[in-house]
Amino acid sequence: MSQEIWRNKTESISSLDRLARNTLTMDLPEARNCREAREQSRKEMHVLNEKLASQLEKVSILLLLLLLLYNYCFITIN
Repeated sequence: MSQEIWRNKTESISSLDRLARNTLTMDLPEARNCREAREQSRKEMHVLNEKLASQLEKVSILLLLLLLLYNYCFITIN
């Protein structure tokens, strides 16, 4: 194996080791804060998703009403 390939593999392994050590050294309050932030973000996304669904439903109703109005006007004119 060439020296460059060997060096890349060892650098990759050392970066994984560093990541594992950082993860293991994260204390309990940090882990809780991280989880709480993730849960809060999930709740916010759920609320935003519900608002978007509501808006899309309103738009589809308005489009249907517009189509009905157009058809009514077209039929009464002709």
